Amino acid sequence: MFSMRPKWGFDWHELITGILFILAALVLVFEPNIGITALAVVFGFVAIISGLTTISGFSKLRELVGNVAIFALVIGIIDLLIGLLFIIKPTSGIMTIGYLFTFWFI
Repeated sequence: MFSMRPKWGFDWHELITGILFILAALVLVFEPNIGITALAVVFGFVAIISGLTTISGFSKLRELVGNVAIFALVIGIIDLLIGLLFIIKPTSGIMTIGYLFTFWFI
């Protein structure tokens, strides 16, 4: 993941994230009344995948930058917790998405 030489390979993280976003788009088109809940759950899964990939790259990052990599580990754990919260309690995800869009427009 953090190699100095360029590697051209298949990125599974991007594929899974893209598939999840396509599924969310289809749900929003065909079932708009449950769309925001589905969006919160999909964001939960994306956060879990992001957290897992960040944690899996922690050891390589620690070799490159030393103890500063602990921040990446903390962010990976926070991603996992947020993802689980969004999946277990979608209303939390709905409120968070609402606030994020509000601040984004400001």
